[in-house]
Amino acid sequence: MKNTLNRFAMVAVACLALAMGTAQAAQQQKLTVSAVAAANTAHINGTTGEAAVLVSVSDPEGKPVTTLQSGNFAVVTTVVPSVCGLGASKVFEMAPGFYQLSLSLPNYALCMWAYGDYVGTVQIIQVPNQAGIAPFKLTINGDTALQQVPQ
Repeated sequence: MKNTLNRFAMVAVACLALAMGTAQAAQQQKLTVSAVAAANTAHINGTTGEAAVLVSVSDPEGKPVTTLQSGNFAVVTTVVPSVCGLGASKVFEMAPGFYQLSLSLPNYALCMWAYGDYVGTVQIIQVPNQAGIAPFKLTINGDTALQQVPQ
């Protein structure tokens, strides 16, 4: 009988922990995030220059989310026309709730800007009880990229 009560108590504690975890997950607020990308100063067939992503972030009530820092943004590129993905090198708030992210290539010799579509996401991370994500597509072609000047 004592073993049955112990098992019952363990199951009850496990159910309570699961319920508390579910309740905490339900408290997470979804942020509304939008992202648009532009080639900016990316030099085709070169490693220099940056692309820009304009990101807007608002809370569930539609109010701008302010004071986000570079550590609150994660950029994940899922499709790249070159060898390397992109990373956010700089972040600054342009207006309340609007941020510009400068995207750059890793500092490796094989990482060069190439013509094509870079597809990825911007995620809002490390903000207590709030999260959001938005896709973006960066197109680099003859009209959008700067040409690498021979040296």
